[in-house]
Amino acid sequence: ALHWIDDGPPRMPVSLLTPSHGDGTLSGPHLLFDELIWTVSDDHGDHRLLALRLKPETPSLPPPSLVGSAGDLGDDITLEPCRTEELLAVLIRGRPRGYSTEVALALRLADGWRTPIRASIPSDGFGLTCHGKTASLSWIDAQHEERVDPGAPPGSAVKGTYRLHRVRCADEGCAHRHTDVHLQRHSRASRYVVGDLGEAVMVLWRSPLGDVRARVAPLEALDQAPDTPLFDDEAHQGFAWELGRGAVFARDRTAIVVVKAPREGDYALYALRIDDSGRAAPVEVQVAGEQGPTTR
Repeated sequence: ALHWIDDGPPRMPVSLLTPSHGDGTLSGPHLLFDELIWTVSDDHGDHRLLALRLKPETPSLPPPSLVGSAGDLGDDITLEPCRTEELLAVLIRGRPRGYSTEVALALRLADGWRTPIRASIPSDGFGLTCHGKTASLSWIDAQHEERVDPGAPPGSAVKGTYRLHRVRCADEGCAHRHTDVHLQRHSRASRYVVGDLGEAVMVLWRSPLGDVRARVAPLEALDQAPDTPLFDDEAHQGFAWELGRGAVFARDRTAIVVVKAPREGDYALYALRIDDSGRAAPVEVQVAGEQGPTTR
């Protein structure tokens, strides 16, 4: 049952039936902003995406609409949304199979949903971002790596060529572009991430000195862009860059990078805001019971 919450008088709950449309299994429903989304699968394992837009001014709910087929994504799927004022995008992600992931991307524009775009992404780690009327999938992988000092032991600093990919999808279709960047990193196991900032892209990595750096520029200019030191690592009283996978949230030409740092015997979360010019600033939040904002 759904309960509308607004400034008007109390309303009766609205019941919602989400039939499986046959003998298939049901995934969801998930409330993604103002849309209920769920999937059903047929006897062949094909997932179909259904949606129902919620409008508080409507006394009863209309029947759901069939957005389209997402293909065979296996039994373990996740739904990931992003939104702008002009777009709602839903990424249906299957479980990675090796270094490949089957996905389907559905876009809702002002006049309704588009048929899901199905793709096989050659990565098990990629992100979804939205800007204006476009949604992008971005990832980075190593093309070649070698130790900076050939005689150094395993776990030492490496240098290499890394390929950054961005698939940008809009109403007229998708375009795949990529570029190569050259980096020196703390070690082969050290993590590095990419974020889509609209016209610019961002790469974050840990240098051989231990500090975490950023490079922000349009895709074709990224390899020549200067490196910007962001913060020291945990060994130098900074942030624990290697602790967990961390999180990067990119929307509207800005990325929020969430990291951890030791605090009072445990770890506390902190966040940095990085814009498409490369400027970085700590995120200030208001904590209940405290006077004024504080950086956390």
